Amino acid sequence: MELKEYFPEGQVNHLPFMGENWLTIAEGDHYIHLPKKSLTARELFLLEKCDLIDDIAQSSSSPWQDYLLLKKGPSPEALGQFQFIFLEHKVALPEDLLELFKSLIPSLVTVVFITKSRTALLVDQSQDSDFLSLFTDILPTIESDFGIALSVCIGNNWLDHNSQGVRGYFTEENLLLTSYQEQKGEKQLFSFSELLLWGLLTQVKLPILEKYFYHHLVQNKEISDLVLTLWQCQGNLVQTAQKLYIHRNSLQYKLEKTKRQTGLNLKNLDDLTFAYLFIHKQ
Repeated sequence: MELKEYFPEGQVNHLPFMGENWLTIAEGDHYIHLPKKSLTARELFLLEKCDLIDDIAQSSSSPWQDYLLLKKGPSPEALGQFQFIFLEHKVALPEDLLELFKSLIPSLVTVVFITKSRTALLVDQSQDSDFLSLFTDILPTIESDFGIALSVCIGNNWLDHNSQGVRGYFTEENLLLTSYQEQKGEKQLFSFSELLLWGLLTQVKLPILEKYFYHHLVQNKEISDLVLTLWQCQGNLVQTAQKLYIHRNSLQYKLEKTKRQTGLNLKNLDDLTFAYLFIHKQ
């Protein structure tokens, strides 16, 4: 008999947390959330003793854990530009590996323990570091030196232009990653543009992310014209510059500016495809 049948008041989804009033149990690739008010003291005791409860989901070890996972209070720190790096792991990450991440990523703000098998690194991206290249280089070393196989997703580089807050982007990126892995499985390293493109084509509901890209891609005529022209020229920068009647250096400046504002590198096919389809979807 399924656990949900014993507790019909429970909710099943792919969110690892639903707040303090819920007891969260990890079951396979999803979570069962039981309202605490519906549980007897005996049921609560037995569930805890059976080690079913995801300890990370029920406890908090830092203000960032409270803010991102339990949705408590304001952001512990104002971040104008930031990025999440999601790590999937079969075993707990050793402390010396976490120390390695801190030494390799000086702009690391905090480590967020989402579940027993998923951890996120929150990074201040005011310096616009290239973490996709970094993890491409270090993953083989991590696997050999620590004996740990990691699956790494490099999240988007978010510019918090309207004080949306870190939590909204984190929640929807985490949800999108879970949905993607259910359908596509894990791979060693992938970028957020792969998830975005897949989410757009499969119509995953991500209102905060959609609002962000609507503001930057649709409402910003300069960027939308750049995307459409690049697409028409099949990504050819020389032809794009000619069509826009600008110098090649000016085009490069526009591309870098777009990357800072949206996180999308339009010279990358996945990023350009997502941007083009998103504009045409509206």
